[in-house]
Amino acid sequence: MAKYLGVRGRVHGAGVLVCDDDMVEPLPLRLDLARHSPDGFEWGCAGSGAAQLALAILAHHTRNGDRALGLHQRFKAEIVANLPRQGWALADTDIMAWLETQQ
Repeated sequence: MAKYLGVRGRVHGAGVLVCDDDMVEPLPLRLDLARHSPDGFEWGCAGSGAAQLALAILAHHTRNGDRALGLHQRFKAEIVANLPRQGWALADTDIMAWLETQQ
């Protein structure tokens, strides 16, 4: 089961890691799908960095760019904007539960 971790550093600002079993890697921005925030991710707000994060999480989780594009603004408003600014963890099961409500 994958988990997404939002972390803040003094030097690099906000970043998101994807953790799956023994693998840890940075979440790609997915600027190929939309360029909301070329400078990076943000959360705990409803701005462009939060939109980029919502898109990146959904694209990674669903492996479907078109579906991610169709849902990311709603995911931003309902989930990403409410994540704690200091850091957070979001499990695959949390994302799946949210996706099931989006018919």
